[in-house]
Amino acid sequence: MENRIKNKIVMELNPQKIYYLNMGPISIFVVVWNEEINKREKRKYIRRILKNIESPFDIIVYSNDEFEKNMYIVNSLTYDVVKHGEILYDKGVIEMIK
Repeated sequence: MENRIKNKIVMELNPQKIYYLNMGPISIFVVVWNEEINKREKRKYIRRILKNIESPFDIIVYSNDEFEKNMYIVNSLTYDVVKHGEILYDKGVIEMIK
């Protein structure tokens, strides 16, 4: 399921990074963009492209600046994602390989 969700988001939206955190009954995907974003619109669009996924998941979106600012705050979602989650996609790494 994680790769299916990651692939759809990457193909449709070209994000900077996608993180994955398994929270037991629900999976959390954190999608990060380089530019400032309209979070509500991005979440709505992602939900639309993933409407056929039946497993429980949630999508959280951040700008890169916002994510980096919060990732060192203990007890924040971004901290937990970095510490306990995994990175499914990193556009910067892919571009370095090319």
